[in-house]
Amino acid sequence: MTRETPWEPSNPIEVTPVEYERQVVAWLRAAEGQLTNFSVQHLETLSGSAGEYVIDAVANFMIFGGAKIAVLVECKKLKRSVERDVVMILKSKMQETGSHKGIIFSTSGFQRGAIEYAAEHGIALIAFVDGIYTYITKSAEDVLRSHLPTDLPKYAGFWPTPTNTGPSISTISSRSVEKLN
Repeated sequence: MTRETPWEPSNPIEVTPVEYERQVVAWLRAAEGQLTNFSVQHLETLSGSAGEYVIDAVANFMIFGGAKIAVLVECKKLKRSVERDVVMILKSKMQETGSHKGIIFSTSGFQRGAIEYAAEHGIALIAFVDGIYTYITKSAEDVLRSHLPTDLPKYAGFWPTPTNTGPSISTISSRSVEKLN
């Protein structure tokens, strides 16, 4: 994918699996200053009632002076949108390992069934995209694209968030992580 091609689920970002997972881990680590005893492990093996699972990233932290929270994070780099069964499998892993929350990052978006199931079960879904999509213009003409800012982030993630006036889009980017560090 070139930076000039609009992102859509059938046109995922080109990124190596390792670079993709490391960027997600960096975003998670950027949250460290806001939590107590925060840690993130890349490719952690957890035991569950049905066996062992290698999880792309596991974030652990404490809130309220002692409540330990575990978050399982999966990074899906697929040729098509993430389906419902992927979200169901993460929910099962959460239950079997005693984890509290789950997040799925995807380079190719999410199918409606996955979105509905995730919303029902409190699992966050984040689209992992080229950072150019943090820059919004009223036109996609090549002339405007040739004048993009030079400081756009390399990667970004976005997800819908509810507001009083309807849904809006929240984002995180490699640029916002740099500012926190």
